[in-house]
Amino acid sequence: MKKIVKYLAIIPLLVLLFACGEKTPAPSTITTSAGSNMPEKFKVDIPNSVSYSTSSKVGARLEANASGKIDGGESIYDPLRAYIMIGEQAAKTVEEIIIAIRKNGLNQPLSFEFPSDEDKRTKVITVVENVVFEGTTYSFGLTCKDKAADKVAMQVFWNSKPIKGTAMLNLYALEMTDKNKAADKTTFRVDYSEADPSYDQTMLVQIAGIDNSTDKQAPINLKMFAGKKGDIVSVYGNSHHENVTGLGAGAINYAFRAKGNVKDDLGVAEVSIPPSSLTGTTGMMDTYSVKNILINLIKKQYNLTDVPNTLIGTYLTNFDAPGYFKSDKFVGAGNYPSSITGFADIKDLSALTPYIPSDIAALKLEFKK
Repeated sequence: MKKIVKYLAIIPLLVLLFACGEKTPAPSTITTSAGSNMPEKFKVDIPNSVSYSTSSKVGARLEANASGKIDGGESIYDPLRAYIMIGEQAAKTVEEIIIAIRKNGLNQPLSFEFPSDEDKRTKVITVVENVVFEGTTYSFGLTCKDKAADKVAMQVFWNSKPIKGTAMLNLYALEMTDKNKAADKTTFRVDYSEADPSYDQTMLVQIAGIDNSTDKQAPINLKMFAGKKGDIVSVYGNSHHENVTGLGAGAINYAFRAKGNVKDDLGVAEVSIPPSSLTGTTGMMDTYSVKNILINLIKKQYNLTDVPNTLIGTYLTNFDAPGYFKSDKFVGAGNYPSSITGFADIKDLSALTPYIPSDIAALKLEFKK
């Protein structure tokens, strides 16, 4: 996860990239007052209760305590909140770029080149009107390319009435240096809308081709939806991992669903760990729950096939779904803590369904040709 965060830390470069007027004279056709047709926001803010992390490992080591019981709690849910945080940070990166485009008036038909201070290479920016992308016509579309490599670094498509847009990034093409080469195959995509009748705001974050050469258990692909209605944020999605140890599986998905109350910073979350080969979602959250996965591993490891699951379950605490959070703290599992008001409004996650695991394993993101 550290490598992913490093890539997202290139935000200052992206903002400087669009502040072209400070480095290279902008074309005279640019009018910086034209930013009114750009969205002012391009992400859904997710509360810390479901987007926070102190760890980055899937399948964290679980050990029995002095009474012989294994406590799940934070060990189960911390990776989930880490991957939600990755998705949110990717969206934040895109939003910073949208703000930079708006401030610098790059929201009208134009084309120009400029030298990048970061990699000393020429970048080409083109903005065109009435662009069709994946069947939707957008008012404007912006493309940034590395000129010599003829490689797309970024594309942004947007409408202002209603607000709807798509942004895609390849961070290596933005900064083609040796230190950033590992990001060559990594593509980010954020779709943002304020046109969904079920929500005030929605975003869909997708990341494909994450380099996991230094951490084989890190996510390779991620897809996450977030929708906000009033104070309630609903989140669901999957991350795909290969060669995960300790879970009795190779390639797995980390499938999750959660709700958060922004005002009270409360969160409810549920996790399952299906194989990445799974081609459906029916019963996925129950069949591949962390508790069921662990019980099956224990039975296999210690040849306890005749022992009832319920008996083994008595040695597992805080493994029942869902998990409950107050700010960045785990506060319970299974039945919600009635001593904290507000959980009753967000405890039902049944309407949220993560994606098909095999689809996430095969996730590819492509720029408009």
